[in-house]
Amino acid sequence: MRPPLILAPHGSALLEPLLIALGARNGLRLARLAAPAALGHPQDGVDLLAPVAGHDPVDWAQELGAWRQPTLLILDGADRPASQGALHHALLRQHRVPILGLLQVGGGWDPVARRRDGLPWFPPLADPADDPHAVLALLEVRRRGLHHAFMASG
Repeated sequence: MRPPLILAPHGSALLEPLLIALGARNGLRLARLAAPAALGHPQDGVDLLAPVAGHDPVDWAQELGAWRQPTLLILDGADRPASQGALHHALLRQHRVPILGLLQVGGGWDPVARRRDGLPWFPPLADPADDPHAVLALLEVRRRGLHHAFMASG
């Protein structure tokens, strides 16, 4: 199974603290990718992938779809997460990227509105440094689900 790639629109400042929390608290091994082409190389022993700072999902969408790279999208709760989520989810779907889900970090959370969005939202994190245990558990469940669906499709 390919390790999930974690992307954030506009090179969000949320990505770094979240990656630190994921790795430091849970012992996950992170690989940084300087370019989408690096997805084609083996990622042995890696638990998570992330682009180097400053990359946007728009820059990666075509290659993510070509490599069938499972992706988690991180959204800043202060930056219109519903519209950013819809926009980036549509872009990734257009390129047939296997989307693990969307994770809002910070900002106000409206569970009714998020259900109405019809997008695969993860439960939110109030702060990027919060313990991401629930996020990791759901990430693994969705990743296994995508893997099984892919294998069943032959």
